[in-house]
Amino acid sequence: MRKRGGIGGVATETPPIKKASLWCTASSVVAGDIAYLDLTDTDQGGYYAEGRGYSVTTTNTAPTAGPPVTPGSVAVGVFRATASVASGELGSVEVQVAGIYRSANVAATVVAGDTLEASGTAGRAQPKSQETSHGFAIALTAAAALRSDIAIIDHGFFEG
Repeated sequence: MRKRGGIGGVATETPPIKKASLWCTASSVVAGDIAYLDLTDTDQGGYYAEGRGYSVTTTNTAPTAGPPVTPGSVAVGVFRATASVASGELGSVEVQVAGIYRSANVAATVVAGDTLEASGTAGRAQPKSQETSHGFAIALTAAAALRSDIAIIDHGFFEG
């Protein structure tokens, strides 16, 4: 777990962010794609007991009327880099879990100020549509070419 700070009144500094190294069950991830808890991975690769947290994936489903929210649709952050892992194996990936992320993968309907949730498209967020869904970020800009700057809300899933 690492935090990178900024602000401090210096224009060249970056806003503070929080990121975590998590286990990924997807075969590949793309920088800017939304990371979702993989609630189908009950083993977490044997690493959950060591405090690494749940596995993440790009596979998701849009929220249902629930509760509970449809498994696999709990967004926790954004993948920081494009990476591949061997099919069926877990790999360590870096996920930003709080702070401002530039150019996240979002639906074309996103406008500034929207609370974001899982969508039915892998790795993409959409405007929050139901009270029972899990909002994980706020859009800071309107979608342009399926990208938006977002502020990821720190829900305390990961210490840091």
